[in-house]
Amino acid sequence: MGYKPMIVFYLGTSAFVKRYRAEKGTEVMDQIFALLDLDASKKASTSMLGVLEFVSACSRLQKNQEIEADDFNNLFAQFLEDLEKYYLIRPLNDQVVVAGIKEIIEHRLKSADSLHLATALRLERILGDENLVVFVTADEELFKAAREEGIETINPCRKGVSKKIQNLSDRNP
Repeated sequence: MGYKPMIVFYLGTSAFVKRYRAEKGTEVMDQIFALLDLDASKKASTSMLGVLEFVSACSRLQKNQEIEADDFNNLFAQFLEDLEKYYLIRPLNDQVVVAGIKEIIEHRLKSADSLHLATALRLERILGDENLVVFVTADEELFKAAREEGIETINPCRKGVSKKIQNLSDRNP
């Protein structure tokens, strides 16, 4: 059996939060995770920064009493299970930080967003042309910067995205 090209959905924090909290774009994230369950050549990825941002955001929701302690515990348990099952966690290192500085200057991004974009672009270079990295973000400014960098990009809150995901999953990278 030959090599099957991979599709890696790099999830910015604004996107993967929608996996764990029902809001606009959740159905698209459900579609992505359903693909991950069906096909081992499809993966999810984020940076260590994304993991920290997610845990921090959920902790603040509980602190501000926007979610109950039981809901927080269930949400966090699901997140930990998903980390093991689905995610390729990318490290933050000197190369990513330097690349992030370039993204800040070029696109006037916030520091965390620049690190997500730099991480996804680095992952794209590591995986090579035979694989496809799809940058998933609900942040319009980050979406625009990623598109300008030439990476395949999806905003789970936009109309027509479900069809685009299906088209991506039907083709080989």
